[in-house]
Amino acid sequence: MSTNAESIHQQLCRNALSFLQRAVDEVGVSPSFSIVHFAIGIELLLKSRLVLEHWSLIVDGNKANWSQFKKGQCRTVSLDESMRRLDEICCEPIPSLAKTTFRALAAHRNRIVHFFHEIDAEPNQARNAAIIEQFKCWYYIRQIFEKWREHFPDLATEIWSIQKTMNSNRNYLAEVFEHLSPAIKGQQSDGQTFCECQFCGFHAAKENAKTLQLGIAICEVCGSEHNYLFIECPTCSFDIRVTNYNINDITCNGCGTKLSNDELGETIDSDPVNSDNYFEHVGINCAACLSLGSVVDHHDHFVCKLCLGIATDAPMCGWCGERQIGGGDLVYSRLHGCEFCDGQLGWEGDG
Repeated sequence: MSTNAESIHQQLCRNALSFLQRAVDEVGVSPSFSIVHFAIGIELLLKSRLVLEHWSLIVDGNKANWSQFKKGQCRTVSLDESMRRLDEICCEPIPSLAKTTFRALAAHRNRIVHFFHEIDAEPNQARNAAIIEQFKCWYYIRQIFEKWREHFPDLATEIWSIQKTMNSNRNYLAEVFEHLSPAIKGQQSDGQTFCECQFCGFHAAKENAKTLQLGIAICEVCGSEHNYLFIECPTCSFDIRVTNYNINDITCNGCGTKLSNDELGETIDSDPVNSDNYFEHVGINCAACLSLGSVVDHHDHFVCKLCLGIATDAPMCGWCGERQIGGGDLVYSRLHGCEFCDGQLGWEGDG
């Protein structure tokens, strides 16, 4: 990477973090501007990674001009185009759940900037709605920072500052939790179980069991969902609770035994590969975390052992023939492909 490109990368990174910091600082007094600034910060963060490959990758269209680029006079790519180029050019795909979350925030941002948004109707509700959106996005931004750690070596202080403010903003949602607490306690008295939400941190996620081991929890405070799974520790038989959040660090609280993702897969797989089905057994991919062959059968469900994605169906792509979960119904996949191929149109276009 050239000195110029490195300088641009650093400036984009710091600009992205400045927008994110400004967003979390102002959420209590200006929710609309907070959403706009947070969305801009995400776009700049993704573009900073594109610049590492080549500065022209963040220029929209095919008329990249270095002299104009240095002066900031070029039109840059959109959020969707940034994510597409990260996937197809940099081989740094953004997981589909993160894409969905970022796009949702961008839609709010566009409505605020180009029209108006009902988020400003009631101050406290607006503030809480903005905080919830930021918590959801920050969850995936932290994963991106971890994945791209080598590209953000000198920004730990800025990242921690944003995290610290996010933790402080969580206090606003405490009002919502206090308001909902009587209803939650009433449901608990009737036998309904709740757990801690992995996004906002309140013990307000309502558990909905899918099997004896598997379920989905939906937070009453922020509306976020996370999947959970109970498995028995092979060492001490203690129940281990696995979620999307801790799936890459599964540790038994009873004896400290650690389980790998492969061991998790073997534990919950209800149709493991054996000598009788070896040739018929087909690997299933996960579009949510972009992993190949990471999905196992779990009774009437399919579960990804790497991200704990859950589905009741694993459709096959009409072009590449791969089965997957988390990528939609793949109705038009023959033409447009799936998360793992470009389909017939992409194939013919490359030719």
